[in-house]
Amino acid sequence: MRVFVVLVWLLASACGRTTVPDATQTYESARTAVLRGDLQLATALTTQALDAVTADARATARLHLLQAEIALMRRDVDGASPLIDAPLPSGPGFEPLEARRLYLAGYRQVVRGDIAGAVTTLDTAMARASAAGAADIGRDAANLAGQALLRLGRFTDADARLLAARQEARAAGDHLHESLLLGTLGMGQLVRERYDAALGWFEQALAFREFDTYMSYAAVLSNAGLCYARLGEFDRALALQQRAVLLHEARNVPAYLEQALGELGHTHLLRGNAVEAVELLGRAREVAMKAGRSTDAALWLDSSAAALIDLQRWGDADRLNEEAVTLKRQPGASLAPNLINRAQIAQGRAAYDEAITGFRAALADDEAPLWVQWQAHAGLGSVFIGTGRTDEGLRQFEQALAAVDGIRSTLLEPEYRITFLSRMMHFYRVYVDALVDARQPQRALEVADASRARVLAERHGASPGARLSASALVTRTRRAGATAVAYWLGPARSFAWIVDGRGVRLVPLPPAAEIDRLVAAHRAFIERSLGDPRRVSSAPGDALAAAVLAPVLPYVPTGGRVIVVPDGSLHGVNLETLPVGADRRYWIEDVTITVAPALALAGAPHATPPPSSMLLVGDALDAGQGLGRLQYASAEIDGIRQAFAHTPMVIQRGADASPRAFLAGSPGRFSAIHFTAHATPNAQSPLDSSIELSPGPDGIFKLYARDIAQLALGADLVTISACRSAGDRAYSGEGLVGLAWAFMRAGAGHVVAGLWDVDDQSTATLMTDTYTQLASGLSPADALRAAKLHLIAAGGNFAKPYYWAPFQVFVAR
Repeated sequence: MRVFVVLVWLLASACGRTTVPDATQTYESARTAVLRGDLQLATALTTQALDAVTADARATARLHLLQAEIALMRRDVDGASPLIDAPLPSGPGFEPLEARRLYLAGYRQVVRGDIAGAVTTLDTAMARASAAGAADIGRDAANLAGQALLRLGRFTDADARLLAARQEARAAGDHLHESLLLGTLGMGQLVRERYDAALGWFEQALAFREFDTYMSYAAVLSNAGLCYARLGEFDRALALQQRAVLLHEARNVPAYLEQALGELGHTHLLRGNAVEAVELLGRAREVAMKAGRSTDAALWLDSSAAALIDLQRWGDADRLNEEAVTLKRQPGASLAPNLINRAQIAQGRAAYDEAITGFRAALADDEAPLWVQWQAHAGLGSVFIGTGRTDEGLRQFEQALAAVDGIRSTLLEPEYRITFLSRMMHFYRVYVDALVDARQPQRALEVADASRARVLAERHGASPGARLSASALVTRTRRAGATAVAYWLGPARSFAWIVDGRGVRLVPLPPAAEIDRLVAAHRAFIERSLGDPRRVSSAPGDALAAAVLAPVLPYVPTGGRVIVVPDGSLHGVNLETLPVGADRRYWIEDVTITVAPALALAGAPHATPPPSSMLLVGDALDAGQGLGRLQYASAEIDGIRQAFAHTPMVIQRGADASPRAFLAGSPGRFSAIHFTAHATPNAQSPLDSSIELSPGPDGIFKLYARDIAQLALGADLVTISACRSAGDRAYSGEGLVGLAWAFMRAGAGHVVAGLWDVDDQSTATLMTDTYTQLASGLSPADALRAAKLHLIAAGGNFAKPYYWAPFQVFVAR
């Protein structure tokens, strides 16, 4: 029920903005105070206005109805009722006020819990508003009626009413009511747990920035943050929810402050910040109890108990969980979260029979939230495996993952499918650990690889939840003429699977935190210090090589081809730069490496024909963003053109190198596409990463990853010769997401992209040589390796990894 209260409150405050022409400035100031959530000021102003209009019956009635609104916002039904029930005079000018009085009567029924009765009253209010020409009051009534219909589970009726009212508000230029209706439409999707669809409405509401000081805006901020959190976009969620908390703290309206605090705490819990979650949820619980909102207090107790379970504070968790159960005395309150908490507490105390009973009871609750299914199945799986019932446990994990896949498949936007799976990766990690402990490394590989690059796989025809067998992965690797090394980083231990024509081997690796530390040190040495690992006896790369390369090297033949499937922080490091052997050579000197987001997407043979048609884009004009024009971009384009002098080619350079020109030029017809330009990664929203080109006639100069991902490309090779073009953010499950990912999703077979900022001159040299090798018949991976080895052999600064190592070949076909 809590999800509707903010919108009901805001609806009341917006009601009746088309008031009589003689409304005083004081009344308007009181109305603005209500919209901003300052009920104390609104009350004072309303009282002041009443003292000034004692002889004006219409103005007095209008102010009394405003007093009733304020009382309902404070949940003071007794204070509002005499003002609502007082009959209004008949006659001209009072018809809109009568419609407003009926609206408030319906609002009162909502507060009292008479939802069906409220719909009937609000229908009457809408009819009276229409007859009186009070369109704004009619929209308020339609909005509140839509909320009531949602609470009754009449979703189709609610959607129809809300959409019609929104369209009317939009046509009338009534921005305030349009923003409120957008918020309710979003809430209608949220209560059905369609978080990505809800965001579509909430983001439209947030576009009305003229209301950013109103409580309506704060409510939408909080709700949008909730959706982002449920989808795993925690950075976005926290940014919005923290803004909402600040706005609510400034207004100090308890009913809405506790919700903002509670949702912020819940996001911290989902992100794994249990200590912060306990503090925020405790504050939310205290505010809710003081405001008499026991339903919300029980919710925050549920989440507080979950946070304490994460901290293994079993006694405190048990106490708060039972307090929540005590508060949930009203009919219809779900105890499923409390059953999950009880089961997890019992599991933590090694009371396994009690834990099994609790998880099964949660699964038996047909009204439980969808997340309960995967939590309960995963909990049962963990308990069964921990007590030696391995087969039963593995079956429960399969059911948990099926539940996760079922939710994920309903998400509309690829971006949200990625972040949702990233949030759910905990279950995959627990399941893989269980399979390894059960001595089933092949099956563990199947589950691990099925968790990777799911959105990419769907674009390439894989069905949701599809899983290749270990034997199929072996066959694909054999056909590619390669050895595959698939990494899997976990908090307690990590693994690497080595897959080749002979089968599957599993080797243990250090925990993720240790590997993360080594990766950070190696990257700093390469990227910031411009270090050369070969010339330092104990470079950071030595420790990283010992951790992640030494265990797999015995199974990787020198001179062979290696497909690396990274995980976690390993997405940000080029393993070619690690020193191997007594002579401390780079690993690139021993093997040819390609990077794949999943083994299931890396089965193509390595031999590929030279490009038969090419598109070169770059040497863009300065768009005035402080990036400047690339000095060697023109030489890079000329070098590639000379290498492929007899190949059909289109060149978009200078002013012609615009996003509009690229998209309009049918890029799907080329077998190779090359960009030489600046790139701007976006770690917070990777699909908003962009290639910076020349401004077109429309002024647009950014070619966004999300637009690239929607293309249908047939290119075997796309090269993005730009800084950090591979991406700045790796999602658990999907991998590194950014420009390279977007081109692979669009259909590119190989993508050459950079991990860090690159040098303009060395990049032009490297790319020209790469395309010269490509023209001679080498594959993209062999051509790029040959060009890198030439830089290393030439010595000088360009022999340092900073200059040759940022670019990698990514494969997804």
